[in-house]
Amino acid sequence: MIHISPTSWKPTRQLWTMERLSHGHSILLGMAIDQSTASTYSFTLNLYLTFCKIHDISVNATPETLSYYVAFQSSFINPKSVDSYLSSICNQLEPFYPHVGKNCLSALVNCTLIGTK
Repeated sequence: MIHISPTSWKPTRQLWTMERLSHGHSILLGMAIDQSTASTYSFTLNLYLTFCKIHDISVNATPETLSYYVAFQSSFINPKSVDSYLSSICNQLEPFYPHVGKNCLSALVNCTLIGTK
């Protein structure tokens, strides 16, 4: 067992929310993949995280959140590219949200993707 003396010096750290921990962790994991893929994955993950932030939505990739993201993103890029964006996002978020792959394949997300095309 490790004992930390109450008198020992230690820097004061602010408590992070789970969302902040998850966000920071996602970014770091994104940097650990192959360099050619990392750039694309980081870009798409940052788009998703920004989407969640500006809409005050949790980054937890529920079918509803992913469906909203598809609708939003398809108005800015070629709707046929949204599939690959979702794949990148799911790859990056899966260590934190194991259900993200299943959610990405949900009927709601699939119908939204079909509607965009």
